[in-house]
Amino acid sequence: MIASAARIFRSRTIHIGCDEAWNLGLGNYFWNNGLRPKAEILREHLERVMAIVRKYNFTPMMWSDMFFRAESPSVKEEYHIPPGGHFSEATKQSVPQDTQLVYWEYIRDKESIRQRLNLHLELTDNLAVAGHIRLNRSVGANYSLTFRAAADLLPTCKEHGIRHVIATVWGDNGPESHLYGALLGMQLYAEYQYRGTVDGQAVYAAFQRCVHAEPNDFAALRSFDEIPAVHGEAGNQQAHNPSRWLLWQDPLLGLFDWNVKDLDLEMHYQDLAVRMNGAAERNVAFQRLFEYYSLAAQALATKALLGVRLYEAYQEGDKRALSDLAYSRIAEARQAIAKLYRAHYELWQETYMDEGWEIFDIRYGGLLARLDTVQDRLIAFLDGENPAIPELERTRLPYNGKEGLMLETQYTRIVSASNL
Repeated sequence: MIASAARIFRSRTIHIGCDEAWNLGLGNYFWNNGLRPKAEILREHLERVMAIVRKYNFTPMMWSDMFFRAESPSVKEEYHIPPGGHFSEATKQSVPQDTQLVYWEYIRDKESIRQRLNLHLELTDNLAVAGHIRLNRSVGANYSLTFRAAADLLPTCKEHGIRHVIATVWGDNGPESHLYGALLGMQLYAEYQYRGTVDGQAVYAAFQRCVHAEPNDFAALRSFDEIPAVHGEAGNQQAHNPSRWLLWQDPLLGLFDWNVKDLDLEMHYQDLAVRMNGAAERNVAFQRLFEYYSLAAQALATKALLGVRLYEAYQEGDKRALSDLAYSRIAEARQAIAKLYRAHYELWQETYMDEGWEIFDIRYGGLLARLDTVQDRLIAFLDGENPAIPELERTRLPYNGKEGLMLETQYTRIVSASNL
């Protein structure tokens, strides 16, 4: 893999990752080698990787969290403070001296960041820090969290003399969001670089000059996940992603329905669709982007509470409401999702490689097929062909026993309670 990278890229800097190995040494390694300290395993592994990296004249960088993990192996928190507040000598010795460590920090406050920066400086004087433009695991973009986290992270990095900062934009688990939605976050990082002290208005003004687009429209992407009745003025600081699980969840199983049954999501997403449609007219260079987001909001307006409406009507024995859902609402949702699918495909073709789109063919195709099945099941019930709809007999429960909104990262956990 490293040899291939050496042939493809001009850069002589390579990021070797090595993060989040929560169970290091506890899988097949344990059966073959017995129980060994994580720091020793990590050091030996890195020595082998570094030999390959040097062979191809790369300068390596790697995530730093596993050195913290080696100190507190049973604690699930990333970057947990080591017992006693300092690193052991064994952990310090396991850090390759010619490697830049990268501290990824996406959500903590200033004091927590200061603690961890000071600890990193025990390990290395060659440190980079990675912040986050929170675009992943959502249809939209979480600019409330992005702006708050940057305001805590970037000035604190400057205080500690950190000269290398990365703005990460993740695309894990097949993002419904689009990379161009991160442009306002990139402007935010640029302004911290050049100005030092930043306020939102300065970022917006610079965005208008540099991108020739309306910053408020990009900032409004936060409304896909920022439901005012839940988040209020503080914004979505817990990275909840309802737009994603409301889009893909099954309307008969209703895994998330209990959590949103009292929210006026239909009006929320309908208003957002109007806002995104206006954004498409205002931002000519990004017209297709905002047309996609407008259709996404419209699809959510018809789909978000479909399962809630089905369950309520069925439980109340309201066959008139069930008939309206079967013959009108489901058809409306299906049409909105089909339009979204086409717009998403055209936007993808403009900006991404073909590889990867097959994931969304499967997701959209599965959702549309499932809506057909739900409609057929409802009509059969209304016509007396089936005496009941078992899924709508089940009591709705909080998703994973948790109230309110939440972050669910995996598509497979959204569409079914089964491990597919």
